[in-house]
Amino acid sequence: MSVESVFFETDMAMEDFMAWLRPVLNFPTVNRTPQRVDQERDSVNHGGLYYLVEVLGFDLKLIRNAGETFVPEYPSHAFYLMISGGEGDGNLHLANHIRDVVARAGVRSVVEVD
Repeated sequence: MSVESVFFETDMAMEDFMAWLRPVLNFPTVNRTPQRVDQERDSVNHGGLYYLVEVLGFDLKLIRNAGETFVPEYPSHAFYLMISGGEGDGNLHLANHIRDVVARAGVRSVVEVD
């Protein structure tokens, strides 16, 4: 199963960017899975603070592009959204759609295919 990522070029703080992103992408504020209700999470594997959003059977993780989770190919992109859980080309189609919607709202982004 592939994992696609959308890298966002913004200077907003992570909490501010998530607050901006939620209405743009119509994200819920909590997840349905009982063990994953809270979207704001903390993990060494994901560089500290990150957000996990469950939507339409996909897992979307908003991660800071810094430190252990830095992707050097995208140094000007502060965050990225890792997309998993889709079947076939579902992750890629969702990543491209997110890129397009976010661009219309004024934030530049790029999709990286795993």
